[in-house]
Amino acid sequence: MLKEWYREFNLTAAYDTCDDELNKLVYQFRNHKLAGLRSFGKTLINWKDEIKNSFLVYDKRRISNGPIESVNNKIKTVIKTSNGIQSFNRLRNKIMYSINKDVPIKNK
Repeated sequence: MLKEWYREFNLTAAYDTCDDELNKLVYQFRNHKLAGLRSFGKTLINWKDEIKNSFLVYDKRRISNGPIESVNNKIKTVIKTSNGIQSFNRLRNKIMYSINKDVPIKNK
């Protein structure tokens, strides 16, 4: 039940009003009989500012590092599958092409 409460909080909270709800959650987790949930309460305390910042909204969407993580994953995949390309410019071009497939190639 406590996990579902946290899940609901994470889905519905707003930046301006999340402090009180987060404090209630921390109290419930820190005073639970299971050690794992008490440990999670300590994690919530340690990451309180970051959790609160995750509710910031920009262009009607919550701010997330998901898009940049996707780009990083694409770059790592290109590097792994390049099989030792020795030309930095060629590797750079492969990375740029894989990230920006919808951008047309310009001839000089």
